[in-house]
Amino acid sequence: MTDRMTAAVRRALRSIGNLLTRAVVARVGDRSKTQTLDLDLLADERADDVQHFQPHGLLSVPLPGAHSLALFLGGNRSNPVAIMAGDDRYRARNNTPGDVGLYHHLDDPTASAESATHRLVLTERNGERVALLRCDRLEIRADEIAFRAGGTSVVMTDDGIVMTTPDFEAVQP
Repeated sequence: MTDRMTAAVRRALRSIGNLLTRAVVARVGDRSKTQTLDLDLLADERADDVQHFQPHGLLSVPLPGAHSLALFLGGNRSNPVAIMAGDDRYRARNNTPGDVGLYHHLDDPTASAESATHRLVLTERNGERVALLRCDRLEIRADEIAFRAGGTSVVMTDDGIVMTTPDFEAVQP
């Protein structure tokens, strides 16, 4: 291999090695159209105001100390983007395969979905699809709210509440 080819291969490998790195979130900017992160990268490398790509329809404001992946398009270290910020310190654990959900850093990450205090989990229990919502307070604001389950429906509007059910049983808590 010639010296010129060897140098070209080394440059290509260096560019590939510069494509992706782990990062630690130092600061989050969430006031503009695009969320930005200040990231601590390799030993003494820092990247500020890095655009954080997030999935449509979901929001997340990572805490300082969370981890992220920094992607350097074309291996150019001067223009990173952040993909996927997550935080192992607070990640809800002990879930059932197939579960999806939302959790907050105030929740106990080791608590079950049934006993968590700040979590929403969509799961399956005994062949039924179940949404488990645990919180201290639930605020719902809408012009109309309708709940339907089996043969029962509940509709709440400014005019009142209408409940239709084939069976009714009062249960004392």
